[in-house]
Amino acid sequence: MKQIHFLTGFPRSGNTLLASILNQNKNIAATGHSTVTSMFYSLNELKINSPIYNNYKNYECFENVEKKLLQTHYAPWKQEIIIDRGEWCTPFNFLSLQKYGPSNPKIIFLLRDPLEIIKSYIKIWNNYEKFYINQSYNSIDPTTIYFSEIEEKINLLTEKNGLFDFMCMSYYFVIKNNLHKNIVKFISYDDLCDKPEKTLKLIYKFLKIPYYKHIFKSKKVIDVNGVFYEDAILGAPLHELRPGKIKKIKNSDIQLPKHVINKYKNFFKHD
Repeated sequence: MKQIHFLTGFPRSGNTLLASILNQNKNIAATGHSTVTSMFYSLNELKINSPIYNNYKNYECFENVEKKLLQTHYAPWKQEIIIDRGEWCTPFNFLSLQKYGPSNPKIIFLLRDPLEIIKSYIKIWNNYEKFYINQSYNSIDPTTIYFSEIEEKINLLTEKNGLFDFMCMSYYFVIKNNLHKNIVKFISYDDLCDKPEKTLKLIYKFLKIPYYKHIFKSKKVIDVNGVFYEDAILGAPLHELRPGKIKKIKNSDIQLPKHVINKYKNFFKHD
């Protein structure tokens, strides 16, 4: 039986970087953005909405699929330690994990200043016309646009039920339920870039895995057992890693609207 842990976090917060470093350890398979959470959601939707299931409720067999989903999904992989990346801290996904996942789940949660995340996306849509945010903006009826282009695109990025919104919801869910006291380990993008070895040691200790001596100067695009990101469908190389020494990216030349700054500047400050 494989040892399965979990990775979640805000986009543009070092998820791909961390996975690429962890994958230097031949006993670990840290995935790209997986579909496992979507599988749990789809199975639950079947139970609720499928007339076939509701007409013939074979609950025991259905439950068996859910209980074995994680182990079955990763059975073909040779690595004994799996770190699955997904939105594991949304309320539904976390409850699925509690019910069908390991008895003592461990979740790494990557954080980054939301304003820096937004700036990172702005840099992308400024450089890649085919990026999906640009495509969404270009499809808007011009007569319904009331804000500047940058404001409209930020609205698209942060809209309800998008990835950014899911992670905001996830962060508050963790804090509200005190999951960061034992189940969730917050890791900042700044620490990962500025103190990679110290940060990796904290992660290994949290996961209770013997430490592996990593190299922090040579990285590559995630390729786990022949599975890799195909970013062409997103219109930009979102998961491309820069060669050489790990370097924190600051987009200080990008100016954000004042109301966006006011909305997110104290995001991680809570009672």
